[in-house]
Amino acid sequence: MRSIVRNIRNFFLTVFVCSLLMLTPSWGWPQLMIDPLIGLSFDPARVHFATWQDSATTSAQLGIERKWIFACASLNNGSVCVIAGHHWVKPDGVGMALLEPDFGAVVYRHDNKYEILGVPDRMFDEFDENPIVSANTRDQLMQDAVMRYIQAFGGAAKFQAELEAQAVKADSLPVPLLDALKNHEIVITTSENRVNESKR
Repeated sequence: MRSIVRNIRNFFLTVFVCSLLMLTPSWGWPQLMIDPLIGLSFDPARVHFATWQDSATTSAQLGIERKWIFACASLNNGSVCVIAGHHWVKPDGVGMALLEPDFGAVVYRHDNKYEILGVPDRMFDEFDENPIVSANTRDQLMQDAVMRYIQAFGGAAKFQAELEAQAVKADSLPVPLLDALKNHEIVITTSENRVNESKR
């Protein structure tokens, strides 16, 4: 009888522990992240971007998991930031949820009010009839982003090395971001350059 009770107790304890593991926030477990502007994969425990302080708006619309700041620009009446983090997804819509990097968000802040403007990719859409930020604000964000990336990866040389290690090419990046990288003397080659170099 005792063995039956013990087995039942162990079963429910196992279920309880598994439930806790599924609900544990991502900061408790090492998870690789992908930045929302360049697409670099990195370990947040080794590459340190500033942590975003969640608001009711961002936690409700983007989830409660930890988020990082990848760019910010000051405006006369507030600021705009590019943030990204992890979110829970079910690959097939069923089964156990997995923690994966999200697509990021551009967030407008004014006093204690927050508004999610859209995903970062929309900043580079030339055909968007309702751009989420002005070209000037976008360029400010890109300049700030490059400085944050250089600091997070431990300096310009290490950032450059990481871009090369992950084979980031100019073909895959928007012009405003390429201009910001160039302004900080970060070199991004094109796929064509690589082909030409291999023929030499």
